[in-house]
Amino acid sequence: MIRSVKNVALSGRRVLIRLDLDLPVGQKRGVPDDRRFEEALPTIRYALDQRARVILATHQGNPRGRWSEGRTIEPTAARLVELLRCEARFADDCVGDGVRKLVQDLGDGDLLILENLAMNAGEALNDRRFAESLAAFCDVFVNEAFSQANRTFASMATLPTLVSDKCAGLHFLREVNRLEAARVKLLPACEALSV
Repeated sequence: MIRSVKNVALSGRRVLIRLDLDLPVGQKRGVPDDRRFEEALPTIRYALDQRARVILATHQGNPRGRWSEGRTIEPTAARLVELLRCEARFADDCVGDGVRKLVQDLGDGDLLILENLAMNAGEALNDRRFAESLAAFCDVFVNEAFSQANRTFASMATLPTLVSDKCAGLHFLREVNRLEAARVKLLPACEALSV
């Protein structure tokens, strides 16, 4: 059974939430699609309301590609903060001494957004050292990146194995429940096709 974020003590703890906010780069015409933001907001708000020290991590673009300044998640972070209606710090990297200091300075109910995980080659390579660097920043790991759950990125596959308290976000659980309901509905049809 998958553990829910609501079944983990968060208050005063460093909670790293792995999001999937991989959005198109550059200016988009028309109204921005906030669907992925809206899906993640309840989990983020819940952690903040619990007075956790919240750290958000996501990737932008193909992690197997080359890093460029055009792949910064600053615009994504700005939109997220706007929707959350709160203040946040933004790290100019996803690991390293600078990030470690920002994490140490977090107070209860504070929010820190890490720079694009794809900027580090260790993410796509599922590098254990990169995952260990991320794990050092958190007491609790929350997976809210359902659409990336099949990936073997360091932040998806190895990081959760290094953190004792791990759980799924509210959107992640909703998607798992939808899949389970669909599986149950399809079961008779699939059994009828069995030989």
